[in-house]
Amino acid sequence: MQIKNNINDLTIAISTYGERIVNAKKIALEFSRNGFRVDIIHQADNPDIIEEEIIDNKQIRYFYQNSKGVTKSRNYAIDVCTTKYIWFMDDDITFDYDNIHQLYGVLKKINCDNVSVCLTRIKDENGQPRKKYPQSGKIYNKRKIISVGTIEIIADATFLKRNDIKFDENFGAGAAYPVGDEALFLNDVLDSNGSIYHFDLYFLFHPKDSSGIYRSKLHFYSKGIVFRRLYGVIGLFYILYLILFRFNFFKEVSSLYLLKGYLVGGRR
Repeated sequence: MQIKNNINDLTIAISTYGERIVNAKKIALEFSRNGFRVDIIHQADNPDIIEEEIIDNKQIRYFYQNSKGVTKSRNYAIDVCTTKYIWFMDDDITFDYDNIHQLYGVLKKINCDNVSVCLTRIKDENGQPRKKYPQSGKIYNKRKIISVGTIEIIADATFLKRNDIKFDENFGAGAAYPVGDEALFLNDVLDSNGSIYHFDLYFLFHPKDSSGIYRSKLHFYSKGIVFRRLYGVIGLFYILYLILFRFNFFKEVSSLYLLKGYLVGGRR
């Protein structure tokens, strides 16, 4: 199903690293066959040998980046984006092309209502929602942005550039603090008087995390820093509530690193 005339203003920005470029190229070609523009941001020691199928594909652009860290990749994608909108993408997703027509409504909503960022939903490899999502509608409360995933974000790239909004490169996979980059990014959108809208729509399948990082000390420590930056003093009370009642500190002692991250504020 070709929809080139409907999504010329949207770029799919795929971040990939090292040998994972193989899968990224497969995803890029699939997107391009369905009318999408695609930018591949490839972090590696050396540029990849690009197949003729991609070189000759006017819908796909390949960018080599000699650095490490997914937020650096996302920021580079913003810099080189030539369309009005950008959708941040990983190299291990599956797109649900059966729902592609619903993307029209998302893009129309962004354009007509001057939405700065829209958030979508993701299913896991078993077809189940990856987490509990907020209700569909405009997001005002910063508590609603704390667990957003990057590939849920479709953003107005012109708004990002105009307000110099980037991902904090100290956060995210491959950085000092592995989580929290999305929340800080969306916080900057709200602080720049941008609007965020959540859609009750599922476009992607993405496998559940199996690295263990989401229950590590560093995970909690990173989240503590994010809570301080997003919520200030109120964040301290929120953290205490989480430690005592949500995580059950007696079973998950590492959750105390939430408090440590908040108090230290990024200084280790």
